[in-house]
Amino acid sequence: MQFLSESIVQIIVFLAGTAGSYGIAILLFAVALKALLLPVTLYGMKWQERFQAAFKSAKEEIAGLSITDAAQRDDEILNIYQAHGINFTNQCKALLPLLIQLPLLVAFYRTMIRWEGLAEHSFLWIRNLQEVDALIPLGISLPWLGSSVNLLPFLLFLVNASEVILFRDETTGIKSFSLPLIFFFLFYPFPSSCMLFWIMLNVVHIPERWYYVKFRSPVSDASGTSSSSA
Repeated sequence: MQFLSESIVQIIVFLAGTAGSYGIAILLFAVALKALLLPVTLYGMKWQERFQAAFKSAKEEIAGLSITDAAQRDDEILNIYQAHGINFTNQCKALLPLLIQLPLLVAFYRTMIRWEGLAEHSFLWIRNLQEVDALIPLGISLPWLGSSVNLLPFLLFLVNASEVILFRDETTGIKSFSLPLIFFFLFYPFPSSCMLFWIMLNVVHIPERWYYVKFRSPVSDASGTSSSSA
């Protein structure tokens, strides 16, 4: 983790020297990271869609079971899952981008909150990149939300909600906006440097997903059985 933190600092300092702004350097770092992980991201999207197709097929088969014996039914359900390739290994393939990005996200957060020199830099309306962006002071302090209205969490919610709307299908409903709402509250008190980084990661993810949807090949479930795709 220490190596990651030192590498992040060196890269951002270099980008800031080129771009003239630490805020822009953080945004550029997010874009570069997404570009580096693009093959893994597309691979994960493919396996995620395969897994969704597998679960849908398995669910239909399970719903059609007429076995009343509990033990026999459990065995048959297990056989159905195995037939459709629903297992831990294939699930990890679908989650590969997240599993790779998670230590990087943790390292970035730890780096930003411990990097004392970052507090000397501002960006747009943000006076201190090591603190929340604090667009409007509230005059009171609220639990978790703090003492200011922060714009960046709202921008994060807007980006995530836009992705839900842009890629909506027959399964999209009001519950689909629960994750953007959770992210809004979860990241509300985060330093503005982390928020800029996370927002840009999500912004870049939209064209990544569009590219995958536009040029993807016909999808098969995790067992290799072909299924129709939109």
